[in-house]
Amino acid sequence: EHRVEIPPVRELAVAVQAANGLYLAVGEDGLVRAGSRSPTAQQAARFRLLPVSQSSAHELQRLSAAHELRSTATKRRTRSGCECSGFSSDYGFGRYCHEWESSFEDPWCYVDDACAGGRSKRGSFGRRHETCALAPPPSPPPSPPFPPPPPYVEPKWQPPPGCNCSGYSNEHGYGAHCAAWEKQHDEWQTPWCYVDAACPSGRSGSFGRKHADCVQPVESFGASPFGGDAGPRSLGESRGAGGARRLEEITVRRSRSEEVMMYSRSRRERKFARREAAERQAQEVARQASDFFMLVSERTGAFLAVDLPPHDRALMLRSTDAKLSDAAVLARMPDGRILAAAARSFLNLCGPFSSLSSGEAETGQAVCAGTRESADEPHFKLLRGNHAMQINTTVLRIQPL
Repeated sequence: EHRVEIPPVRELAVAVQAANGLYLAVGEDGLVRAGSRSPTAQQAARFRLLPVSQSSAHELQRLSAAHELRSTATKRRTRSGCECSGFSSDYGFGRYCHEWESSFEDPWCYVDDACAGGRSKRGSFGRRHETCALAPPPSPPPSPPFPPPPPYVEPKWQPPPGCNCSGYSNEHGYGAHCAAWEKQHDEWQTPWCYVDAACPSGRSGSFGRKHADCVQPVESFGASPFGGDAGPRSLGESRGAGGARRLEEITVRRSRSEEVMMYSRSRRERKFARREAAERQAQEVARQASDFFMLVSERTGAFLAVDLPPHDRALMLRSTDAKLSDAAVLARMPDGRILAAAARSFLNLCGPFSSLSSGEAETGQAVCAGTRESADEPHFKLLRGNHAMQINTTVLRIQPL
């Protein structure tokens, strides 16, 4: 077990005021919202500020990364055998194998471009990602034994049209009905019988009686599997007079398709470069942060913390855990914004949020280390780099009490 020693410091009772004039307060569900008008009269809006040295903040981040690496050691290999790269998208997804967006999807993670598994593909963030190996399914139950083949049924034979077997048998006992009477001498003999004298297809034999070969009923035969014209036409016949013109049109469409693919590839590469620049900028901002601190709620006695996905309250500022971790480290920037160090994302008001687990009707806007780009967006997007500037991130003022 690792321990990080934080030098003893004088705790400072503070309140945190948002740009809308309201103060942050911890609700019964543990979430932090900007909804209090008087921090002195409401315990939920009072906090204790604990300064943290830069070395302690970095050590907490190192220990947290090592802990995640150990706890996800079995979740870092894709279906084709590639290692997860550890990259996170703008939503905090993809570091290791997990169902990041929905419990109904297959686990996946980002991989390096060198992944040669053949199954990886680029996503909307310009990075390759791949589905991870799933647990082998249970063995199917043994198949039931095949039923025995049906017994052989001798085909039905009947006298030819316009004829009837007469029932006469010669001195050998042959001819009374349709049968291959001399099969012991000729196994391919067609069944036959003696017929009446009026049978048009009958012929006389050695015993002076007419006999005829029997036939099978027409319904014993299936319909012919052949039909239609005599066969496929040759390439020259199928092409016809307009064949050359159609071939030229296909060539033109193919060249245009190649141009579109080249443009899409170039556009994807530019988008990927912008993502890389934003990530480097977020890392640089995190390195520049020096005024580190933690806030402890007087209501809950727990740290205010921000966790990355896949936490069930990912990117939401909460006060539900008294455990010391890098998720509780905050950094005050020179312009007044507050950075959640673990997520490398700025805190911001992210709209009303009701907790189904709380019986209290909470009021005020929740505080998150991210923002939703639209009302129906299910996930928070991290506030980093230029994106944080475009959103006009909320400035939070820490006031001593």
